[in-house]
Amino acid sequence: LQETEKNLSSYFEKVYQHYPQPSLIIIEDVHNLCPKHENNEVVKRVAVSFLNMMDTLTTKREAQKCFVLATTSQLELLNPSIRRCGRLDCEVEIGAPTPEERKEILLCLLKKVGNHFK
Repeated sequence: LQETEKNLSSYFEKVYQHYPQPSLIIIEDVHNLCPKHENNEVVKRVAVSFLNMMDTLTTKREAQKCFVLATTSQLELLNPSIRRCGRLDCEVEIGAPTPEERKEILLCLLKKVGNHFK
């Protein structure tokens, strides 16, 4: 547990060291880091630690130019408190392509591949 919190903290500290240059933190599958239902004490402590680090981004001078991009494919499993103002408060939803859009994507990719063989 302490190792997870320490690693998480070290990532944020590395970002602060780059101030005043802008920095980007990318977190994939954020629902695993901050789940809606913390099923044990370890998960709960990591989630609280992460939320505290997100709050620090709005108060710490070195974090003024730090941006966080978090992804999830399971929004229903994400703790709603991470989605409040000052944390992850801007969302973009990218849906799965329709069958017609998939066909267009495939044709475009095949066209590019075909150009390699000419």
